Amino acid sequence: MNSYYFVFCKDELLLEQQPDGLCTVPLCEEPPIGVKPWTTILNVATLDDMAVKTYAIDTPLNAHTVPTQPLPEGGENSSRSASSEGTSASLISVPLRQSYYKLPLQFYLMAGKCAELLYWHHNTQYCGICGGPMKFHTDISKRCEHCGKEVWPQVSPAVIVRITRGEDEILMARARNFRGDFYGLIAGFVETGETLEEAVRREVHEETGLEISDIRYFDSQPWPYPSGIMVGFTARYAGGQIRVQREELKNVAWFHRDHLPRLPEKLSIARRLVDDWLQAD
Repeated sequence: MNSYYFVFCKDELLLEQQPDGLCTVPLCEEPPIGVKPWTTILNVATLDDMAVKTYAIDTPLNAHTVPTQPLPEGGENSSRSASSEGTSASLISVPLRQSYYKLPLQFYLMAGKCAELLYWHHNTQYCGICGGPMKFHTDISKRCEHCGKEVWPQVSPAVIVRITRGEDEILMARARNFRGDFYGLIAGFVETGETLEEAVRREVHEETGLEISDIRYFDSQPWPYPSGIMVGFTARYAGGQIRVQREELKNVAWFHRDHLPRLPEKLSIARRLVDDWLQAD
């Protein structure tokens, strides 16, 4: 029976590229590439009534097969697909984030789920209590063979907030860990013992020195980098002067809707928060 195979090498996902340039995930009876005797294949879910499986390989795609054409722009590795006999489809590998632009949304979201489960599997080989080996008890739980300790995949919640002043200004921040030159929104992890709204107030005050009001839930988004969920909020400026937390941020500033900096990528809830504000009457 055919299954969708989400295959990862570190942070790169194996995709099947058709002649028209569209991409999908390999759908086949057997794993498409790189299975070793010690490889663990995880049963994940179903997608379009097909089983979803995932596993990790240790070496890049081009170490398994011989490329048949020059590497495309954008850093993709390309090789002829062994699982696509009779077609001109090829296998390529792309970073998980970039798969958002190559796959239907439901496939990108499933890829994120698979990446999180592989991360969890890799980091739960041994029991944190007694050091014994952990074995799968169900598809999403493990049990220690020595003491019986059970573990499940865990998600780290983070909040992100769009802060506006008046009708035409938005607060945007340039974080030190951003790889590009774009600006995002204030965000941070939820601490033990606090509500989501308390986390929003604390992060805003810690990172900018500002006070906010009218905190309202917007939406949420799985964030598999590596195991998070982003919970989005909106708020309004209530007072204070900007005081940048230099340990995490390079700059924080108010921007007019007609003079915005480079915005986050479309895949992020940060971008949806900004776009929602721009589209408001």
